[in-house]
Amino acid sequence: YNPPHLNRQTKVIAAYPSNLTPRESALRPHCAAKDRIRLWLPIGESSSPLTHPSADVQRIQDVMIHAWASSTREAYGSGILAFHVYCDSKDIDDNLRAPASSELISAFISDLAGSYSGKTISSYIHGIRAWHILHGKSWSLDD
Repeated sequence: YNPPHLNRQTKVIAAYPSNLTPRESALRPHCAAKDRIRLWLPIGESSSPLTHPSADVQRIQDVMIHAWASSTREAYGSGILAFHVYCDSKDIDDNLRAPASSELISAFISDLAGSYSGKTISSYIHGIRAWHILHGKSWSLDD
């Protein structure tokens, strides 16, 4: 059971679908799909070589978040959910999820193939890439 949580507009956040329920984690609070890219956190420090005050980093993240349409953030959030559910099902530690290896991303894509359209898979991978970049994790996979 996932208790309903409220967002700023006091709308009830729906429970996860039974086939897409992630393990409980302080890194991944229950939230709307469009908020996962911002609220779901990778473990560890940023791999960015830049050292900015936290207010600057927050401003950079805010600008990035608002550059994507709400529908894009929602689609990306769906991909981030699917990725973490996949990782949970394979007992992949949080520290191996970001930065994600090309082997992990390839295995994830292989798992999705046949169940999702190419367009959806592409959107999911773009979402995982955006999540990495937003949180300062390196993304070295070719587009």
